[in-house]
Amino acid sequence: MKHPVSVLTGYLGAGKTTLLNALIRSRQSTRFAVVVNEFGALGIDGALVERSDESVIELSNGCLCCTVRGDLIEALTGLAERRDSFDHVVIETSGLADPAPVAQSFLLSDGPSDHFRLDGIVTMVDAVNLDRQLGRDEIAARQIALADRVILTKTDLVAPAMASRVETLIRRYNPGADIRRSNPAAPAFADLVGLNAYELGSIPADLQFAQGVSHDTSIGSESFLLDQPLDFTAFSRFVQQFIALRGEDILRIKGIIDFAGEDRRFAFHGVQALIDGDVVGDWGDAPRQSSIVIIGRNIDRNWVSDRLSACLA
Repeated sequence: MKHPVSVLTGYLGAGKTTLLNALIRSRQSTRFAVVVNEFGALGIDGALVERSDESVIELSNGCLCCTVRGDLIEALTGLAERRDSFDHVVIETSGLADPAPVAQSFLLSDGPSDHFRLDGIVTMVDAVNLDRQLGRDEIAARQIALADRVILTKTDLVAPAMASRVETLIRRYNPGADIRRSNPAAPAFADLVGLNAYELGSIPADLQFAQGVSHDTSIGSESFLLDQPLDFTAFSRFVQQFIALRGEDILRIKGIIDFAGEDRRFAFHGVQALIDGDVVGDWGDAPRQSSIVIIGRNIDRNWVSDRLSACLA
């Protein structure tokens, strides 16, 4: 059985390490391996450390914590040799890191997918400082756009109306993300697990996406719903062309496709230029519609819509 991996990201000061410390202290039955991709000190409470050596720190609840000195895949290869010692991996990225390359590692044929599966990307967002961060650094927007789940922190420091405004702002960048508010007194480790966001079979047949809000940022989301079946060859050519032209600008793409002459539904997802897809079962009672969401930079909705229309069978 493959071990699930959660990528924990978020801008500087969002509370990633605070959540991890709470997770370690909680002594849950789930045993975690924590991979820290961070500059400077490890940042985990030293009182919780039982033993450390050059590459592995064993924490008081049985977790393993690896300091990433080389390639992420090498770190996970080392963890694979100890996989009986933990149940779930959390990769904490630097506050200034783009989580896309981490997610892409699990889509590569020579990546760590033999022993690990990507459960999802969790982005922590600081309710107090988000406006300023978005205005200063595009990476803050990319971290939100790539998220499967957003954990909103420091909501106790802002008025309820402000917290709601921040949630609306998050939806401008990622309409489909699951947004949860963190309890500062007891951060929930369950918010990190159980997403199954990259399991093709977990994408519902009646996939729906929240409506975006008009805004002036280059990163945004476009959703498409098609009632007619698509031609497999034409759609495959469209995807190849789209990636060739705009691969670096496609942060996240996900969808369910109804192909003509096929009784099963086809699911796909991707991060930037890497896309994975396969048939995932019958349609059942769900309406036979093709649903696609694209999150990225300067996506031309009319261009995409015209080419999807050309794919209709």
